Amino acid sequence: MTGSAISVGDVRVVPDVAALIRATLALSSVSLTCFGGVSSDLPFKALQILKHHGIVADKYVLSPHSVNLIVPAESREAAVKALHSLI
Repeated sequence: MTGSAISVGDVRVVPDVAALIRATLALSSVSLTCFGGVSSDLPFKALQILKHHGIVADKYVLSPHSVNLIVPAESREAAVKALHSLI
């Protein structure tokens, strides 16, 4: 295999081809600012709203004052519009 040392090393680190392909997808972060996001049902509601609109969050990150949802970049605007229903 030829290539730069970094790309050859990356292939050894990521043995799962699906994970390597997913790492190349364009993703975007959509954030909800809130109070008590970790201890509330807000993350669950947000995921359900996105699912209802056909948007699958790849990951989500919780903090005491926000919920960050990682969605496909092409779904970012639709996710923002869908999540405005929580207001």
